Amino acid sequence: MTASSRGTHASAPLRWLTHPVVLVGVALVAVQVAVRAWASAGSWFIGDDFNLMARLYDVPLTFTELFTPHDSQLMPGGILSAWVMTNSGPQDWTAAAGILVAAQALASAACLLMLVTVFGRRWAIIPLLLVYLASPLTLTAYMWWAAAINQVPLHAAFFLAISCAVRYVRTRRLLWLCLTLASVLLGMTFYVKAALILPVVAAVAFLFFAPRAEDSTPPTTALSARIRESATRTLRAYAPLWVALVTLGAAYTALYVTTVESPLEGYDLEWGALADNFFRLSLGPALVGGPWQWWNPIAPAGLVDPPSWAVTATWSLFALTAYWLHQRGGARWRALLILAGYLVAIFALLGVGRASVVGPVAALELRYLADATPVIVLTLGLLLLDARRPVDSPRTLAVPHDDRGRRMLVGRLTVCLVLLAGAGLSTTRYVALWHDDYVAKVYTRNVAEAAGLRDLHVVDVWVPEDVVSPLRFPDNYVSRVFRPLPAVHASTSGNDLQIIDDRGVPRRAEVVPGVVSLPGPIEGCGYAVKGGAGAIALETTDDADPLEAGWWIAIDYLASEDGVVTGTFGDMEVEVPVIEGLHQYIARGEGPIDEVVLDTGDSALGLCVDKVAVGKVQAWDETS
Repeated sequence: MTASSRGTHASAPLRWLTHPVVLVGVALVAVQVAVRAWASAGSWFIGDDFNLMARLYDVPLTFTELFTPHDSQLMPGGILSAWVMTNSGPQDWTAAAGILVAAQALASAACLLMLVTVFGRRWAIIPLLLVYLASPLTLTAYMWWAAAINQVPLHAAFFLAISCAVRYVRTRRLLWLCLTLASVLLGMTFYVKAALILPVVAAVAFLFFAPRAEDSTPPTTALSARIRESATRTLRAYAPLWVALVTLGAAYTALYVTTVESPLEGYDLEWGALADNFFRLSLGPALVGGPWQWWNPIAPAGLVDPPSWAVTATWSLFALTAYWLHQRGGARWRALLILAGYLVAIFALLGVGRASVVGPVAALELRYLADATPVIVLTLGLLLLDARRPVDSPRTLAVPHDDRGRRMLVGRLTVCLVLLAGAGLSTTRYVALWHDDYVAKVYTRNVAEAAGLRDLHVVDVWVPEDVVSPLRFPDNYVSRVFRPLPAVHASTSGNDLQIIDDRGVPRRAEVVPGVVSLPGPIEGCGYAVKGGAGAIALETTDDADPLEAGWWIAIDYLASEDGVVTGTFGDMEVEVPVIEGLHQYIARGEGPIDEVVLDTGDSALGLCVDKVAVGKVQAWDETS
């Protein structure tokens, strides 16, 4: 090889990267990543984020831990990401946001790579790239950290898998087949929906890269016969691809079903209402930059709430566009089979999964549609451009000289700007929900701030449902949510315990009595307990709520010295530590209770018990 030829080969990648289309694409990716970094900077954790941190804090990163499912998700890659974030520091949002930004940069760059690989360095791929970069479909899955570590790597895996698969069907080189499988495996380590990449790869190869017949087929041959012949050629030509896809799919399915409990609930569901929310209200407006406005019944998560007139206009626009494409000719309508199949698959998964628990409203949450965005980008490209012959545009952008060409250019730019404006409005309004001081952000930050000043000894109760859903029981207890904060000591019994109120502020705990002790017989002491056992009778209060299976007991006492007494609370017998002086002992219990017995044994310890209350624990009302 001559020096000049070596220089030519060495400069080829540089020439590829410096093409104006690629440079513009890279610039747009950089802008999107910057916007996502801004969006992440003002956000915070919620829900499953805390569950993952509680699970992974200060635990060894073992193979077993990586492959232990989380919420019916087999996601070793996601567990690895969560472990790194959790152990970088207590509630370290900087590390969390950094992981999201890096993952988004990879996914967006992979999208550009796929478009260039499949369709070439042509200006027509820039609008397709913008569909992915600006779509609110991807934003909702990005803002929630626990969802983003599933969804964003899945997007990257999809784009990489399609890029490698197209390289394979063009060259038949096994290297590209291996890289295709590696890309799908990457997605599978983060999200079970990565298994749906396999049929998409197969459909692209089968529908758009069928080998040409060596001899032209006679025009008199029946259409069905020509289709069968083409299918046979494709199956034979790409036999290694089909075998690899089926093998990987079967192996992953076997691993998943033997590792993860079935997430399918099987409840009754209004499928019609779910379909209306999924396709008409969520998917349609999102494709053109909607929904433009959001409804957030549980902040910060926003559900789509597009204006009725905008929904009607959107679907009318789709109908007109379909008619225009049909009249224009050349549209490859079989591309819609890929998108339709994917949408039906994720719609069915939503119906038998999350929607079976929360109902049709689940389809108003765009993050359940986010993984369709890469398929939409690919489908639009296959619908409008020729994947068999990728085309490079001239390195200089030609401006049309005739009026018709100028009008078309201005029209296309106007459409892009309008869609970007709509997407920008949807994005800023959605991000604002996460930048606001929503309950989980205020609550957990206040607890962390208080824990940074002193050790907190608090009762172990549920956190507000807007922080962690009760459906995550028992991971919604204070002891679980704040496990990564060593200064937070949450327990079910102890002296002078505090309670974290709904804003995350530690306050004195009190028990609102359902049953309460009768006034003690000794003035200034109440019930005296010394040198043995003392029984304290309880009565139901007039305005008491019925005691549920669990209750809390509060004993206000004055002790002569430190010690331990035996307490009998209904059917429960516990060791009660007491502290010299005036204090309150609080404990959680269950079962019937009509009296309390305290036994000091033969020690010199003496107690005066002023009051015993059994009921619900809450923050002390300072105004009472």
